[in-house]
Amino acid sequence: MLGRFLALCAVIFVVLPCTAGTLNFASPAAPGHALHTEVIEPWIEQIMSNSEGTLEIRTFYASPLGNHNNIYDRVLDDVVDISFTTLASVGGQFEKTDVAALPFETQSALEGSVALWNLYEQGIISDEFDRIKLLGLFMFPNSALHMSEHAIHRLEDFKGVKIRTAGKIQSETIALLGGSPVTAAPSDIYQGLNRGVFDGAVIPWTGVPPYKLQEVTYFHLNAPLGSAVGMVFMNQNAFDSLPLAAQRAIDDSSGLSLSMWLSRHTDYDANRAIKEIGGQPGHFVWDIEQEEAERWEARLQTLVEDWVDRTPGGKEVLEAFRYEVSKLRAGE
Repeated sequence: MLGRFLALCAVIFVVLPCTAGTLNFASPAAPGHALHTEVIEPWIEQIMSNSEGTLEIRTFYASPLGNHNNIYDRVLDDVVDISFTTLASVGGQFEKTDVAALPFETQSALEGSVALWNLYEQGIISDEFDRIKLLGLFMFPNSALHMSEHAIHRLEDFKGVKIRTAGKIQSETIALLGGSPVTAAPSDIYQGLNRGVFDGAVIPWTGVPPYKLQEVTYFHLNAPLGSAVGMVFMNQNAFDSLPLAAQRAIDDSSGLSLSMWLSRHTDYDANRAIKEIGGQPGHFVWDIEQEEAERWEARLQTLVEDWVDRTPGGKEVLEAFRYEVSKLRAGE
C-alpha cells in the first residue's frame, strides 16, 4: 500500500504529501462543473467526516490523470483511486446498462437512475461492473438538441445537418432521424461548433454551462432523445486496502443514496440551465410538439429493436427497466 501511494506521488506532482489512507478522486469534467461543487465535494466531505480520521480524499478536475476516454482504464490500472465518467465514453463494456440511454424511455434523471440501481441490485446488470467497485449509477436528464444557426422542429430539418453525438446509441438516433452524427467528447464540442465541424450537438442541458455552449448555440429543442449514463466508481483493490472505518464511511454514503443525490442534482441543474439560458437575448428554447414526437418515436423503434437483438438478455433488461420506471411513476 505504501509503495502504491509513493508511486502516485511521483505521477501526480502535488504539493501535499501522499499518506496511508489517502485516495485520489480524478474527474475529466471541467473544474467548475456543478456536479463537482454541488454533489461530489459534499459527498467527499461526508465520507471523510464519517471515516473516524482514517481517510483523506483529494480531488483533481480536468486532470492530466485521465480524460473521458481513458479514465476507466486509469482506475483499473491503479493510477486513479476514484473517478466519475459517462458509460458512453468507455464504449462497448456496458451494453445492458445502456438501456437507460435509449430515447423515449424516461421523463427524468431520477426515475431512470433509481430504476438502473434497482436493476444493479437485482443482479440484472451487475456483471458489467465486476472489475470495479461501483459507488453510484445515475442518468443525466434527456439530451436536448442545441443548434448554432438553424433550428430543428421536424424530421425533415435533419437533412444535411451534422450533429455531435456521444456513443453508439446517440449516433444511431441521429442517423435514423436523418442527420449526420459526428462523435466527439464534451470538451471538444465548443471548438467543433466554432469551426463548423458540426452544426449542433446532442447533450443534456447540464453540459451546456460548463462547456460554455450557450456562446455557440442559440436554438435549443427539448426532446426525449435518450440520456447519458454516468457512474462514480473506484478501484476495488484500493477499497479493500482501506481501514474498516474508511470502508464503512464509503459504503454508507454510496449506492442508492448517492445515485439519487446525483440524479436529483442533474434534474435540478438542467432546469436551472434552461431557465437561465432561455432568458438570454438571442436564445430560443422550445419543447417538441406531441405529433412530431410521435413521428420521431416511431422512426426510432428500429433502434430499440436492434438494441434488444444485439444485447445479451436485451429483452429481459428492457422489460425490467420499464417495469421499474412504471413503479416509480405509480408511486410504488
